[in-house]
Formats: sequence, C-alpha cells, structure tokens
Amino acid sequence: EINLTGAPTRDLPVDRSISIVFSAAVNEATAIHAITLTKDGQHTDAELRFPTDDTAVIYPATALERNTMYTISVSGALKGAKGESLAPVDITFITALGTLEITSAKVGETNITSLNDIQDVALDMGMTLEFSVPANTHSLEQSTELNGQDFNALTFSWSNGDRTVYITSTNPLRHLSRYQFKVTQAFKGSQGEPFDGWSKTLYTKVDRNPKFPLVS
Repeated sequence: EINLTGAPTRDLPVDRSISIVFSAAVNEATAIHAITLTKDGQHTDAELRFPTDDTAVIYPATALERNTMYTISVSGALKGAKGESLAPVDITFITALGTLEITSAKVGETNITSLNDIQDVALDMGMTLEFSVPANTHSLEQSTELNGQDFNALTFSWSNGDRTVYITSTNPLRHLSRYQFKVTQAFKGSQGEPFDGWSKTLYTKVDRNPKFPLVS
C-alpha cells in the first residue's frame, strides 16, 4: 500500500501493477489523460485499465527501475461519473533495491557457476565473475578471501561498468593444493544492494615447469 501523504513509500516492487481506488465511480474518458506515472518529470509508458468503475489500474510497459522515485499524478481534469471534481494530487513512491548476484563465474575458460569443487586451477587462479548489477568495487576487494597453505594477495581488474571483474593471485599458488575462495556478505552493489555470500573450493593443477636445470 502506498502512502497518500507524507514521506514516499519505500521498497516497492518493480514488476507489479498499481491500483488506485476512488471514493466514487470515475469518468474513464477523463481519467485516461488525468492519471500519469512519471520519473524525474518524464512520462513512464504505461497502460491504464478500469476493472471496476471506481478503480484505475496502472500497468507499466516494462519493469520499473530499482531504487528510483516515481510519481503518480492525478490532475484536476479527472471527473467523477456524475461530473464530480477532484483536487489534484501527487503520490510518490520509491522502488526497492535489487539483489546483487553472481550471474556467471569462470576459472580460465571453465564455467564454474554451478560447481562446488573446481579442479586443475591455474596457478594464477584467473577467475572471472559477472554480476547482476554494478558492484561496489572497494567492498568486493575487502570482502574476498583466498585461504590455503599460505597468504595470497589478490589483484582485481574491473570492466563492463563494474559488472565484471577478473581476479588473479598476485603470486603463484602452490601446485596440487587446496584453496577456499570466498566472497562474504560484506560485498555490496554500487547502490547498496545486498549479497548472500559465495564460496568455491579450488584445487590447483600440477606445475610442469622444471624446478632444476635439465641434464642433457
């Protein structure tokens, strides 16, 4: 339910219709142009329907933008079915934040999105993560851990409007070793979108580089 007065109602869904119930039947012909949905003063494409003679329902053409203020305006041009007048009113609301999710994860060219244990990981790790919304880059760098036999610093390279990150180990990992890669719930989207946390178990491949000079 949207507050008719006072502070804007917050955290409304982006994919629902909006119903307006009046105290009496309305003249539908006047309502078509008198009831509008706008964002930043710009008209938002929507269809207006009347399931009953005292109810107007706004159906936005597409999902509304997240964490955005919208205004429902009912102008004085609206008339009741018997010619009654209505004082103009503006009703504002703010849509909910989305959730931050990892939509794709790769190690090298291997898609690991649905895997828990990842084998034959290169010694630089080379992990690519793609997110559902732009990330708060600093929060990812502070909330990511790679735990194993030794401390491993990570390097982050961002692209795609902070929706994609390429993560490598600053120093080579130990070969044939187990590591736990984790992103904690401290990670947030650029607008504060929450993250549920994510972890994978990595097993590095054998290092085939010779450790001693070859004897000919």
